[in-house]
Amino acid sequence: MLCYSNGGVLNALSAFAILNATLLVNASASASVRMYALWYPSTNFGQDAVVANSGATIGGQFAVRVVVQPNSGSIITASVIHQSITEQTNAHPVSAGQLAGFEVASPNPQYGDPTQNVVVLQSPFVNLAGHNGTYQIQVTVRYVTGPIPFHYGVYEETATMTLTMSNLVLVDSRAEPYFVWKPLEVAPPPQPLNVPEDPIAVGPTVPFSVQIQHAQSGVCTLRLEIFSSDNNQTPVLVKEFTNVPRPGVWQWEWDGRLADGSTAPRGIYLYRLSAEARVPTLPDRDSNR
Repeated sequence: MLCYSNGGVLNALSAFAILNATLLVNASASASVRMYALWYPSTNFGQDAVVANSGATIGGQFAVRVVVQPNSGSIITASVIHQSITEQTNAHPVSAGQLAGFEVASPNPQYGDPTQNVVVLQSPFVNLAGHNGTYQIQVTVRYVTGPIPFHYGVYEETATMTLTMSNLVLVDSRAEPYFVWKPLEVAPPPQPLNVPEDPIAVGPTVPFSVQIQHAQSGVCTLRLEIFSSDNNQTPVLVKEFTNVPRPGVWQWEWDGRLADGSTAPRGIYLYRLSAEARVPTLPDRDSNR
């Protein structure tokens, strides 16, 4: 596919000159090739933003943009002849075909694109929402520079960038979301007269600890729901914790008290921990089950 800068069309004289010119295939680069990712925090909604090389972002979806600008002379055409995307941590393998089909796009100064004598190529959007991992993206560009009609040069250059997708991830300290609650509801046996009697113990506390991972710092809301083992649909206790820092570690201890102030009976309890962040207004969620 032949791509023209600024969506222009070569006139007949220029086209004739190209066909009759001598190809000057150059090994050294004659243009600046810049690559960056353009991502959206949601698949269908949200404000786009630029992520540079070795940047971190949240999924969503992203498109790769390649900006080709000559160091001297004029840019005539540019196209992507090879592309690859490789997952570095084997969390969510992707295929190079997801980057296929680069097309000419309009330069956008908001993304740092120059507006003249430039070709911008953009890939289709790659959807990695809900997946975390580090991806290496490699694109080889073939481009032609002028001036016309005297001669023109054909160049190839490969650009590489690394993109880390870091969605909101909640990592529970327990491998399984349950615990055994054993309240000390019975007073200890009487002590000798010279030893003061211990108060009735309510029971040990139950610790909760989670690690919250995210590409962008801010706050999130944590929700803890505790269920009895014979009813995992209706929680016996619900607690919400707002303005929890992200990324970071959250810890809390339950004293066994229910919402009405009574002590939970002995038994096995299940629980669900969930987190929600707004980026910037769209929800990004995760839970331990």
